[in-house]
Amino acid sequence: MSPTRPGLRALRLTQFQAVALLVFGLSLGMSLWQLSVPEFLSSYDSGVYLAATIHLISGVLPYKDFTFVQPPGSCCS
Repeated sequence: MSPTRPGLRALRLTQFQAVALLVFGLSLGMSLWQLSVPEFLSSYDSGVYLAATIHLISGVLPYKDFTFVQPPGSCCS
């Protein structure tokens, strides 16, 4: 057996921790990239369409169960 330094064992990552760190890094990088693009900062409609789509998938109907001011079919595209 070769002697190991005590600090080296503390730096080892499990496979799950490495994947979690990779996913975190990628999501942080994508979020920072989106903030650097001016078109993403001024787009209000994407949140409205996302909320309407989530309602539609949940079984709530637009114009009947919740107010949706965009034209019919826009949350389905």
